[in-house]
Amino acid sequence: MKAKKSLGQNFLISQKSINKIIKSVDFESNNILEIGPGKGALTKELIKYAKHLKVYEIDNDLIPYLNNLFEKDVLENHLEIIHQDFLEANFESNQKYNIVANIPYYITSQILFKIIENYGVFEQITIMVQKEVGERILATESTSEYSKLSVSLQMLYDIELVSIVPANHFNPVPKVDSMVIKLIKNELPKIFDINEFLSVVKIAFQFKRKTLWNNLKEVLDYNEYDLFCQQNDLSLTSRAQSLSVDKFLNLYYFIKEKNASK
Repeated sequence: MKAKKSLGQNFLISQKSINKIIKSVDFESNNILEIGPGKGALTKELIKYAKHLKVYEIDNDLIPYLNNLFEKDVLENHLEIIHQDFLEANFESNQKYNIVANIPYYITSQILFKIIENYGVFEQITIMVQKEVGERILATESTSEYSKLSVSLQMLYDIELVSIVPANHFNPVPKVDSMVIKLIKNELPKIFDINEFLSVVKIAFQFKRKTLWNNLKEVLDYNEYDLFCQQNDLSLTSRAQSLSVDKFLNLYYFIKEKNASK
């Protein structure tokens, strides 16, 4: 069965890379949810260790193939194959899963924000991303790769690099190398709204070449901005890239407090 270019499919074929992914997954704490099982190379290994495995596959042609390949596991209710776009799936807050995902790169951001949207459901995420995206996720402040994606994910998760996956570990071979990263939910402050925080980060990064002040004009006046910079030892001409995740948290609370007093 050939990979479909229209779905951005690149099937992982390296047992070495599969083993590294398996080693990083916590099978004890929750059931496992796999996004994009493809031809089932990773699924075969996950099913050996998962208490229960649920997989989401969008490709019409792969569903009968997977049902046939894993017929015994489906019949024994060890595996549930869902023919649906993960982005359109609904989850109850009382459900708990650890995610494993090797997804088309063109929907990486959408998948990550879908996971954030269901923050209470997904405890740990092991995900394959394009190497360049992985570097952005792991980036530290004052580097060119540091972005709203870096800040958003580092605030919400403890992130670790699992492995670099060479392009020739896939079929067909993509043009770039990949990276497997693992995200583990952080314990968030008691008074904290994820969507409000993400909104502040988005505003701060909206024009990357402009100063932080230029981006924050819509939410702070100049005196307020000046006070924030003094409190956080920042230059008035700082850019968003120069703020650590902790300082973004300070900015979130500063704006929240100012809005509450108006």
